[in-house]
Amino acid sequence: MERHPLDAELVLDQPYPLYDFSYSRDGETVTETVTITYRASELLSTAERKALESNPEDQFMPIETKPLVYLHQQPFNTESTLSYPYLLRASGIEMDDLIQAIDDAEPTNRSGDAGEYPFLTIVEGLKGQEFDVTYKQRSKKLDIYVTDRSTDETYKLTSEGAETFLSYFPDLKKK
Repeated sequence: MERHPLDAELVLDQPYPLYDFSYSRDGETVTETVTITYRASELLSTAERKALESNPEDQFMPIETKPLVYLHQQPFNTESTLSYPYLLRASGIEMDDLIQAIDDAEPTNRSGDAGEYPFLTIVEGLKGQEFDVTYKQRSKKLDIYVTDRSTDETYKLTSEGAETFLSYFPDLKKK
């Protein structure tokens, strides 16, 4: 990898090299360049810019504040990306009912069996929480257990909570 210094002044719509990456592909050396291009457009809305000007000590970076909830087959790691069908994102925009179902789960010493999607991850802003998920099929309903990966504490979703959980992951019902 080779880093290129940027000019002191960027010219509109002109690409500037940032990095050259060299690697081996099929026994041959390949070099690719990452560039940046200055565009004349607003990066912040007028309201965001005014808020930053009136509070310069605030570091203004919009962050997704609504929780994102995923079921996945493998633990997250920085080496690979996960996508459907190995990762399921909770359907819908509002996650309040799903988060409440998990919050209302009751501590237990039992757990079920690992299913096809044994990992649950909740990301909210810059925070995240990971769970192991197990399932226990009973005659007429499915019990769902979540184990906090950082504390090893296991919780059983209430009957209503399990129904809510399944409603956010309709692909689970197909399996």
